[in-house]
Amino acid sequence: MVSVVLWASAFVGIRAAGAALSTGPPSLLRLLIGSITLGALAALRLAACVVLWFGLYDVALNTAERTIDAGTAVMLVNVSPILIAVLGGLLLHKGFREGFWSVTPSCLLEPALATSSHGPTVGVGALLCLVAAAAYAAALILDKPCSPALAATCLACSVGAVCCLPFAGQLVIEAGRVQSACSPGPFTLAWRRRRSASAPGPTRSPAALPVG
Repeated sequence: MVSVVLWASAFVGIRAAGAALSTGPPSLLRLLIGSITLGALAALRLAACVVLWFGLYDVALNTAERTIDAGTAVMLVNVSPILIAVLGGLLLHKGFREGFWSVTPSCLLEPALATSSHGPTVGVGALLCLVAAAAYAAALILDKPCSPALAATCLACSVGAVCCLPFAGQLVIEAGRVQSACSPGPFTLAWRRRRSASAPGPTRSPAALPVG
């Protein structure tokens, strides 16, 4: 529904902008805003992934292994595949295979027993290992949906903006009249192209989508 509303608003924005602007500058403006918006989104996702994986994971694991042995740390950190499966099923709508929930408790039993056998002194270290596992799982989940679709759509918008650069002079001249061109139309382009790049089948290519 959001995609349809934003896409429909683009036609109204184009009609309104046509009264004050030439045909080329609005296209360049919309593509530039789409490229910047998608590029910023991709950068934020990448930054969050790097902070969680290469920052929090390493620090938490290094600190944990000051109080627990390497074998226990490995067993605790290796719960991350289970966390990835759970997060992927819930957040990425991947679903769960038959018997997943019945097998998961037994997979968690071994690290739980290994931790309890060392007594209460390993509590902080064990907790930090679980933090490391959760950070690793969250980083992979953040990276999964943004890599192909977001990068492809951002590249498509950027290439389109480069193709429209001959209209840059007109855009500068008409800059005082661009408010109507800055309606939801530019964001429609970014949203619709990203959604379509994520869709299966022949609609995956952003190049096949209407600009309006």
